[in-house]
Amino acid sequence: MTTATHLRFGILGNPSKPKVVPNVCILVRYFLEKGIPFIVEKELFDILPDDDCDHIPPESIMPREAMPEHSDVLVTFGGDGTLLTATHVLKTHFPPVLGVNLGKLGFLADVSPSDVIESVEMIRSGNYTVEQRMVLVGRTISSGEEFTALNDVVVAKSGTARVIKLTVNLDDHLLASFHADGIIIATPTGSTAYSLAVGGPIVVPHTEAITISPIGAHTLTIRPIVVPNSSIIHIQASTPEGYVLVTADGQIRDSSDEMIEISVQKASHTVKLIKLMGSNYFDTLRTKLMWGKDNRDLPQ
Repeated sequence: MTTATHLRFGILGNPSKPKVVPNVCILVRYFLEKGIPFIVEKELFDILPDDDCDHIPPESIMPREAMPEHSDVLVTFGGDGTLLTATHVLKTHFPPVLGVNLGKLGFLADVSPSDVIESVEMIRSGNYTVEQRMVLVGRTISSGEEFTALNDVVVAKSGTARVIKLTVNLDDHLLASFHADGIIIATPTGSTAYSLAVGGPIVVPHTEAITISPIGAHTLTIRPIVVPNSSIIHIQASTPEGYVLVTADGQIRDSSDEMIEISVQKASHTVKLIKLMGSNYFDTLRTKLMWGKDNRDLPQ
C-alpha cells in the first residue's frame, strides 16, 4: 500500500470513560507537534483541558455527523460500543475506522492505548489492511424509518412483558411463528456478540451470511439459522402487556406496547475496519473469547 502522509484523522470518543481524555490528549499533542491534519468531534473537544484545546484551530472542531465527510480515517476512543456507535454516522461517506480499546473486551476496537502513536504512523506509511464488514439496514414498516447496524438488530420484550409472539418471514416464505423473549438478526461481525450469548454460531467476518437467533424460545424446535446475505427478513412482533423494543447495536430504534413490524436486510455499504499488519481474526478469537481453550492443557 502506498504511503499516505497526507491523511486527515478524525478523533471520536466516549466522554463517559475516564481514560478517554488523557489518551485523546496524547494523540492531539502528537498531531499538533507533527503537523498532521486532524479534527475532533465537538462533544469530545468540550471536555479536553484548556492547554490542549487552545492549540486546536476552530475549523478542526466538528459535530460527529460531519466528521466522516472531512476525515480520511476515523479513530475511536472507548471500546467496542464506542466503535459501533461511531459507525452509525457513516451514511454518505465511509472512511475506515481504527478502534482504540479503553474498555474490557476490545474485540472490534483492538488497539491498546499504548500503541496509538505507532498505529497512526503505520497507517500513514501504508502498513495496514482494510476489512470490509457487512452492515444491516432495518426499516420500520409503519413509518418507513431506516437504521443501520454493524453487529445486530434485536427485537425483544421490555419491562413487564412476558414472552412476545414472533412471526418471521424470509423473503416471501414463512420461516416460523413462535413465542420467545426476542430474536437477533446478526451480521458475521455480530455473531460473536449477543447472538453468541444465546447459542448462535461464530461466523467468520467475510462469510456472506446473516444469522437469525431466537432469545429464550418457548419450544425446543426453534434453533439459530444461517441464511444468505441476499435475504430480506420480515419480523412481526406483538405483546399483550409491556413493550416490544427494536434495537440496533444496542441502541433503541423503536418501541410499541402492541405490535412492531420491521424488515432487515444487507445494506448497500460496508464498514471498513483498519487492521494493522500482524493482526489476525483467529488470534483475536482465541485471546479475547478464549475460543478453543482446553483447561486440561493447564498445569495441575
